[in-house]
Amino acid sequence: MKAEQGIPDHRNFNFGFVRASILFALTAGFAIAAHLSFTIGYDYELSDGFYAFIQIHGHTQLLGWIGLLIMGISLHFIPRLSHSPIRHSSSLRRILILISTGLSLRILAGSFLPYLEIAGFYYYLTSFFVALSAFLELAGIFFYLFTMISVIKNSPGLSDAFNDVKPFILMVFSGFLLYGLMNLALVTHMIIITDAVLDQNWNEILTSVFLNMIILPISFVFSIRLFPLFFTVKPIKKSAKFLGYSYGILILANIILKFARMSGLGNDFTKLFSMLDGAAVSALIIYLTLSLRILKLPSFNRLFKKDQGEPAAIKSENWILAQKWSDLSIRTAYIWLLISALLDIYSRLQFFSGYAVDIGIDAVRHLQLLGFATTLVFGVGAKMISGFIGSKGIYSGKLVAFVYWFILTAVVFRTLPLLLPYEFVEIIPHGESIMIHMFSLSGIIGMFAIALFGWNLHKTYKSIR
Repeated sequence: MKAEQGIPDHRNFNFGFVRASILFALTAGFAIAAHLSFTIGYDYELSDGFYAFIQIHGHTQLLGWIGLLIMGISLHFIPRLSHSPIRHSSSLRRILILISTGLSLRILAGSFLPYLEIAGFYYYLTSFFVALSAFLELAGIFFYLFTMISVIKNSPGLSDAFNDVKPFILMVFSGFLLYGLMNLALVTHMIIITDAVLDQNWNEILTSVFLNMIILPISFVFSIRLFPLFFTVKPIKKSAKFLGYSYGILILANIILKFARMSGLGNDFTKLFSMLDGAAVSALIIYLTLSLRILKLPSFNRLFKKDQGEPAAIKSENWILAQKWSDLSIRTAYIWLLISALLDIYSRLQFFSGYAVDIGIDAVRHLQLLGFATTLVFGVGAKMISGFIGSKGIYSGKLVAFVYWFILTAVVFRTLPLLLPYEFVEIIPHGESIMIHMFSLSGIIGMFAIALFGWNLHKTYKSIR
């Protein structure tokens, strides 16, 4: 309906964000991950561009794969949540073009940079394109934030549904801005010191900013607002805003402490406070996850209750299959998040107990990014994106199931070799060889998952055209 009839005329979902995110994931995100895991696992000689590829992989997975999906979905979802449409469809295209162009330049120029003579003509020429990529990405982020803030500002009145998750939304906006500014600053610093990779410690903070200030908050926004509909569970209402502000304060303190440490202002007190703050963040994530109630087993009364109210509308077998596996993907994603938070708290015990806890940050990070974020995208994407583009359901429920098993296998293969103590590996017959094969194949299996997910959405989109 049109705006003149009293109902906001919202923009259609821009499927270009989905196409671009999957393309970046396949060509640079998961593809580089497959190459890196294969190289490390089978102990091949590391190339000159190895560490640059690690950073390009991470940047592409964050801003390209997850980031573009977050932007595309939020540009469709938040205007409807705030009852305020985006006024110009060109805003969506502008954001997509700027981010995609910037990412493409970063992937291409950043891949060549390590192989060029440092401080030579071609180094500076290529590094110019790397700097340009960071500038274009920041410009795209600025346009995204301007569009979203305009939507909220022009709202006739923000509903309770929006206000409940407003702290998380503000965190996402702040996270995108900080990520874009930090990325430009780190790229500029890299060029000034004539290097081919970003400062490793600052890059870790950059990744932490995207995870804790963008991925987790936006996940909680969708979860708090949509999971009561998906899973018929009691919504979080009164405590949602309090939890949002609590999470924001803890994360802000965490980021400030990391900045202080990197600036040489850290001491034993800030180290202790950082440990406690990090543990509090993980504890709050555990509480939020359990508060969503999607991991709660059904009660016996509900399980065996005969009177279930009005009979549900008859759905196709494909729809039922898709719902089953997308629901399982969402639940599994939050199980991975729960495990990562518990491991994070457990690993911090070494600071207080003096015992060495051999849990690497890489394992926890991949539980959060591959296990939680990517698995959640597969589950929520199968439910939401098909509806956003006007389809009654995703093209193939069987493909949703295949995607679930592929990504589950990829997560286990990627993290178990890093988490399992070597004493246990030795007990398993050919255990070390098995772990090597698992780790090495994890990236390739992840590529299969994203390819099937993309094909399923592509066929869904084509079916309504």
